[in-house]
Amino acid sequence: MQIVALSEPETSLLRRQCFAWPLQVSSSFLDAIDRITGPGLLLIFALVTLIPAFAYVGLSKPGSDNGLLSERPPITLGDAIYFSFVTETTVGYGDIKPVGLSRFIACFQILAGYLIGGVAVAKLVTLKGQEIRQAGRQAEGTWLVLNEVPGMETIISVTQIRW
Repeated sequence: MQIVALSEPETSLLRRQCFAWPLQVSSSFLDAIDRITGPGLLLIFALVTLIPAFAYVGLSKPGSDNGLLSERPPITLGDAIYFSFVTETTVGYGDIKPVGLSRFIACFQILAGYLIGGVAVAKLVTLKGQEIRQAGRQAEGTWLVLNEVPGMETIISVTQIRW
């Protein structure tokens, strides 16, 4: 079997003569996941935990209709970080409750927690897939494959790899 890389003019000629167009799959999302490192993911998690925690403390003023409610007021930064972490990981013990604007922040935090958890799982699952995608990028192009079977004619197949 011979594999030959075709030049651009040969590729254009072949493309006009063949009506088979390859299915193009966008891998931009997978590329974005590949670029996020473990420490980068931890930094994102820390920011999504701490920024809302400071917002919760700022909103939790005595007599305010926004912020966090607890059985033992006032809300401290430690309480806000605890609530933020418990909310982001979607555990939700219920000992501290958001009210007013804090409910919207908590909803954002829950969605961010799902997204960060999904990216973490995707990173673990795609470790081998990252190597495959890199190999695919290197093999991108149009290839002519000549299969010489003894006692038969030569079979020519055209393969176009788009990554």
